[in-house]
Amino acid sequence: MKLKTILPALLCIAALTACTSASGTKAIDENTNDSPLRVGVAGVTHGHLGEVRRRIGRGDFEVVGVSEEIDEYRLDNDLTGLVPEDLFFKSLGDMLDRTKPEVVVAYGSAHDHLAVVRECAPRHIDVM
Repeated sequence: MKLKTILPALLCIAALTACTSASGTKAIDENTNDSPLRVGVAGVTHGHLGEVRRRIGRGDFEVVGVSEEIDEYRLDNDLTGLVPEDLFFKSLGDMLDRTKPEVVVAYGSAHDHLAVVRECAPRHIDVM
């Protein structure tokens, strides 16, 4: 596998891991509180979506919304049944405006990552 193909995935995993401490609780500094990190998921076709699935019950983050344009993928993916159905959106912009995530993980095609940043940046939402 080419490094430029795997590097974005590794960075996403590293960033999500960095948001949590070894004990499974959100890292806390003077600028945050101890509430779970509000995470939005942009796209569900990336293989590392399983990382979110495995960590979803730990309490250090909460999936507040999932966006996926393709109906087939939005209706049947690794988060189906774990995230309430009403938190799945066809439009990324709609998901961002309605759920107000603190951070978004871009788990669609690497070709879509720039579009995710373009939606999130004006709203001051970090993207991993």
